[in-house]
Amino acid sequence: NIESFFGIKNLFFISGFLPGIMFICMSFLDGIYSIIILVILAASIKSLRTPLISHYINNEIGNENRATILSTISMFQRLSILIFNPIVGHICDISINYAILFLGIFVVAVCIILKKFEKFLLA
Repeated sequence: NIESFFGIKNLFFISGFLPGIMFICMSFLDGIYSIIILVILAASIKSLRTPLISHYINNEIGNENRATILSTISMFQRLSILIFNPIVGHICDISINYAILFLGIFVVAVCIILKKFEKFLLA
């Protein structure tokens, strides 16, 4: 089991950090095949998060609060899309490589910040 090998907290970090690094690498590559492979790998690693988050939420949050928590998570996801889509779109007008680099750096930075403060967030 991959969860028991890495631990839940480390797996959350790795499943966010590695795709961010792959996006940064993609911004410097020109070969279409290497970019396709990195996109598939990043999406595969990122897809590890969905069942982990569902399992974690279902185990850690009581039934009376679960719908509210899931709704709040969905709201923050939509809010982040609302904020970042125009920014990334504007950067894409300049260069797609810059947009991919921006996304990669942003994801890595958020992962590092959350890892640094995880003891306060998961207390």
